[in-house]
This record gives sequence, structure tokens and C-alpha cells, in this order.
Amino acid sequence: MNKNQYLILKQIHDFVNSNGGNFSAFYIGVTDNPISMLRFHGVKLHRDGDDIVSENTPVGTWCLPNEVEARELKAYMAGRGMSGRLGGTRAVSTYVYCYKITPDTRQ
Repeated sequence: MNKNQYLILKQIHDFVNSNGGNFSAFYIGVTDNPISMLRFHGVKLHRDGDDIVSENTPVGTWCLPNEVEARELKAYMAGRGMSGRLGGTRAVSTYVYCYKITPDTRQ
């Protein structure tokens, strides 16, 4: 992993730790449209000024320079116990998104 990936990896670790600290309680994915994918997974979102806020579960999104780095980061976090599907992304998928799994969300 490169320096940029390590910085985002630390942010993901901090996100998980501040929301219970159990990697297996989170879903991670790669997409070109994190808002659309979070909604697909049942996350209820609304705008608060320029921010997107989740109403039913903690969420995080991070943008990487390219799809390869995004997929590597996702694979690393899946290896740590996070849920997530393999494949299914397009070549422009540079966003990593993560949410805490709840009864309201779909994997």
C-alpha cells in the first residue's frame, strides 16, 4: 500500500473504532457513486448544507486516485473481517464507502 492508502486506512480504522470497534459489524464497498450505493444498501441519507448525513447508521466515504487503490483497500479491510462483495464495480470506481450493519441496512 502507498502513503495515501495508509492515511485512508487509518481514517477507516478510526471510523470503526469510534463506532464500536468491531470490523465484522461493518460493510465496505467500492463504487463511482457512494450516495447511490449507500441508499441501495438501505442507508437513509439527507443533506445538511454541503454534508450528507445518515439517519440510521454510521457511514464513511473516501476517494482514492484510482480503482486499483480503492480495490486494494477494500480487499485489505475485508481481510480484517468487514463484509463486502467481490467485483461489481466499474473502472471509474474510486470511492470506498463503509457503513455499520444494522437491521435497517442490506448487504
